[in-house]
Formats: sequence, C-alpha cells, structure tokens
Amino acid sequence: MSENPNIQEAKKSLKAHIKFLKSLNDHIAKAEEPFLSRSMFAAWCIDKYLNEQLKNDIEEAMKNGN
Repeated sequence: MSENPNIQEAKKSLKAHIKFLKSLNDHIAKAEEPFLSRSMFAAWCIDKYLNEQLKNDIEEAMKNGN
C-alpha cells in the first residue's frame, strides 16, 4: 500500500527543515564568521516567527481550508 502523497510531502518538508536547522546549529557551534552571524540572525528570525506568528498562520490556514 502506498503512502498518502500529503504524508510524503510533510515528511519531505520536515526533513529539509531539520537539515537546515542542524546546519544553523553547526555553524553557531563552530563560531566561524561569516556563517556565525548569518546563522545567529536566521535563528533569531525563526524563533521570532515561531513564537509570534506561526500559531496565527496555522489558525488562518485551517479556517481557509489550505
């Protein structure tokens, strides 16, 4: 039995995001410029979005059936 395409897409998306977050973490751990500053800024932006906007975007998408 084949897996639902939406599940496949969700797994693919999460895998890519996890890979990106791990790369940010690696750059921050190495503390080497220019990747350190860029990774710290990206991490700050992600944190700000997750804490301030993601819930609203999810609720809006659910209302609109997206």
